[in-house]
Amino acid sequence: MLAENVERILSQVRADGDSTLRALTRRFDGCELGSFRVSEDEFEAAEAQVSPALKQAITNAIERLVKFHEAGAPRGYALETAPGLNCERVIRPIERVGLYVPAGSAPLPS
Repeated sequence: MLAENVERILSQVRADGDSTLRALTRRFDGCELGSFRVSEDEFEAAEAQVSPALKQAITNAIERLVKFHEAGAPRGYALETAPGLNCERVIRPIERVGLYVPAGSAPLPS
């Protein structure tokens, strides 16, 4: 039920854009938003409310998370497997991927 409600809301927002976001904000948050854009002054005011200790804790958490995920990330490499034959593993993000897995007596991922 929850997933269906969320999908319905997302579909409404995709179809109607900001007008749906404004209506949902009125409904769920009980307020009218003039603009969705946050000004520099608003960012600065919000940051001023965050204590130095909390800012440092956030910075430390980010550093630990980055360190952990960098350690486990796959790495590219290059190797000459025969004279003049260079093979290389290149790591780069891709937007979409398709996968074909053949079936039969010995299914082998491709």
